[in-house]
Amino acid sequence: MSTPPGHSSGRRGPSGDAGAAAALVVLSFLAALFLYTRHAGMPYYYHSDEPSKVQQVVGERPLNFKHPLLLMNATRGLASLVGVEGDRQAAARAGRFVSAAFGALAVATLAALAWLEWGLFAALCVAVVVGLSHGLFTFSHFMKEDTALVFGLAAALLGACWLLRRPTAAAAAAFGAGCALALSAKYAGATVLAVVPPVLWVALRGQPTDRARGLAAWLTGFAACFAVVNVSVLLDPAGFRAGLAYEADHVTTGGGRPFAGVLSAAYARSLLAQTTLPVLALGLGTLGYAFVGWRRRTPSERLLVAFPLLYFAVLQVAPIKATRYLLPVVVAVHAAAGVGVAALARSLAARVPALASPRRRAALGAALLA
Repeated sequence: MSTPPGHSSGRRGPSGDAGAAAALVVLSFLAALFLYTRHAGMPYYYHSDEPSKVQQVVGERPLNFKHPLLLMNATRGLASLVGVEGDRQAAARAGRFVSAAFGALAVATLAALAWLEWGLFAALCVAVVVGLSHGLFTFSHFMKEDTALVFGLAAALLGACWLLRRPTAAAAAAFGAGCALALSAKYAGATVLAVVPPVLWVALRGQPTDRARGLAAWLTGFAACFAVVNVSVLLDPAGFRAGLAYEADHVTTGGGRPFAGVLSAAYARSLLAQTTLPVLALGLGTLGYAFVGWRRRTPSERLLVAFPLLYFAVLQVAPIKATRYLLPVVVAVHAAAGVGVAALARSLAARVPALASPRRRAALGAALLA
């Protein structure tokens, strides 16, 4: 596919840092995985939602499809590989490891996204700030779908930004696969589908044949990934319909909980509780600064600013208010804070010649991160 006017044919950073970026992504994943798998040996019934999932993993009850199957099928695959053999506690450990792996993949994916958009130093800052998010750390310790959702959304945004910067069939397919991962993590991942039409429209503003090929590539990536992850849906469509109906009723009615209201401050308080004041100030400040120069922002930058706000709005109108539901927004604020640290370091280095060398700028970034 051709590159439409106004689109960059490559990314911003120097082409020579691709190897360093790949190393950073791998190291950030390994470091986060090590951190997120510490102290995860609680009894399998420690979290009230884990026992039913454990029973599905060990075969004591069938899949209930109350959530899509990214976490469940990944856990069943790992459990089969290591041989839990009906051991509930071993199944819980496998599920928690998978949850931690998805959390670590989210860190690595966001680092890759920061590299694509702003270069290697921003990727490093994002990896550190997101990796140390205590919200991501906490929810990586339970066999729940929240970290899988964060990873899926991050993968979808990475694919979208790649497509917006370099509109190729491969990028379109990656974007489709990322959307499928988000939807396969939690039904709330369907929120990402709202950005698909504008992203494809902006990215594929070339010839009609380019749009057709791009859409076909997106559909191929989406369908292939969704089918692989959710193959159990094809084997038990009635069970899937029942689970989906239950979850839809649970969300629309509030699950028996009082409706907090659209203007509820519950999520604002939750955001404060899951961040520190420096991270919150840097993250919201970075997002606010992006709005100031909105017209100067690239399409991919606009997407990265707008999507967390869209997701927060969807949560705000939902009847159920739960702390863990906010995790994608919390992680987005941490990522924005990492970008803000990198931008501050660059700005100070530009104004103070003594800080202009890469080594001193890195030291300045480390000081800001501390």
